[in-house]
Amino acid sequence: MTPSDGEHLSMSIGLAMAGGDGRPFTARSICQYGGEVQQWDVAVVPASFEWSSTHLISGRTESFDPATLSLIADGNAFRLTPDRIPGTFPDQVKLAFPLSLPIWGRPRDQYHPVSVEDHDEGSVLLLRNSKDPGLFGSLTFDRTSGRAKRLATPSELLLMTVETPASSDDDKNSFGFISGAPESAKYLNLFRAHADKQARSKGGDIDADE
Repeated sequence: MTPSDGEHLSMSIGLAMAGGDGRPFTARSICQYGGEVQQWDVAVVPASFEWSSTHLISGRTESFDPATLSLIADGNAFRLTPDRIPGTFPDQVKLAFPLSLPIWGRPRDQYHPVSVEDHDEGSVLLLRNSKDPGLFGSLTFDRTSGRAKRLATPSELLLMTVETPASSDDDKNSFGFISGAPESAKYLNLFRAHADKQARSKGGDIDADE
């Protein structure tokens, strides 16, 4: 039986909000605000809300440590309260944590989904501005993996292109997006590689056992 339009929209919203299966990945993230464009290399473990990012031009680094609930920017740590996670994560990782996006019709959200279209390149949720019904945006996500790929509104454009998804060997270590389960040793591999890359770019060393 083919689902109705309303059922299809509800299922699509649920899939997009879940954000995938929680497995780690690395990606190139692009954030555009008018004429300003920023590019970042990011490594993400959605299941544990852990991430690391490096600005491609300035080399600025930002990351989040779920063990201490600390947002770390260039070595300076700022502790977040649980109610601010993932809502206050920066734009370069928001697509990896869809609940951080203000698009789900919650009291403080700017947009809400009104329809969905399926295309070869992904499913597209059409978003309507909650205060101005004449303003629209869209969220494009991969229906197979569940990962968000693109958010477009009149004020910003966020893009995320996955470069290194987790292998099938990591399936047994997938805990899902909202689980908050402890990360496995395999989950840390991407971050150690990412940290090594950052250290080499700065001419420094890093202890992999830290």
